[in-house]
Amino acid sequence: MFPLAASDPDGPAGEELSHALTTCRRILEAVVNHVLPPRSKSSESGNKLDHPAYCNRLFQFIKETSATKTAAGVTVALGKGLHERYVAVGELANKGVHASVAPQAENLCALNTYVLCGEILILQQLADEIGSTEVTGPVHVAGGCMLRQP
Repeated sequence: MFPLAASDPDGPAGEELSHALTTCRRILEAVVNHVLPPRSKSSESGNKLDHPAYCNRLFQFIKETSATKTAAGVTVALGKGLHERYVAVGELANKGVHASVAPQAENLCALNTYVLCGEILILQQLADEIGSTEVTGPVHVAGGCMLRQP
């Protein structure tokens, strides 16, 4: 996904890894901005929902669109795991990770970002389809997500 073909296979790949990580974060942030734009008010639990707090907005969006805590937990776990991966890979990049490790780390970040963004957009699509109708039961979605059904 992020080939390092031009890189020295024995040289550090920190810069390339850092760029790939930044791209993944920007993609996720763009998707979160689409489904839940920044808000000046905090969530009911007191979490900021402004522009820099895209992770908080992601979890708030999942909470608002999921029918059960269990269903929300699946997507939240993926989001938290991806955030932890971003942090860990960022630390590798700062240490000047060896080039043979970088493509694997980049690919895993990209794949996990893609999967999480897909789940978020499915939740958004189902929420849009439901609209303002009365909520009566759950809809099961591939990947373990559930959304309220009219």
